[in-house]
Amino acid sequence: MGKTFAQVAAILYQKSIEELSYIELLSTKNALESIGIDTVYPYGSMDNIKASLFLRINNNLSKTLLPEEVGIGSEPFIIDELLAKIIN
Repeated sequence: MGKTFAQVAAILYQKSIEELSYIELLSTKNALESIGIDTVYPYGSMDNIKASLFLRINNNLSKTLLPEEVGIGSEPFIIDELLAKIIN
């Protein structure tokens, strides 16, 4: 784009760069980084891809791989462990 985060934030918030708060700068930076991630990984991140893969596999099994009590977020690590066991 040819602009800094501060310049983009100033345009978005219709303020001068000097008037921007830290939160406005940070939210603009995070939003732009999210756009960058979405262009590389359509699901948002590699962990989201692994989580989606895990959930699809889990939904097609007669016996689930994990109890429901296990929190969201562990799926990418489980996929990594399964792949490591398959490869080795």
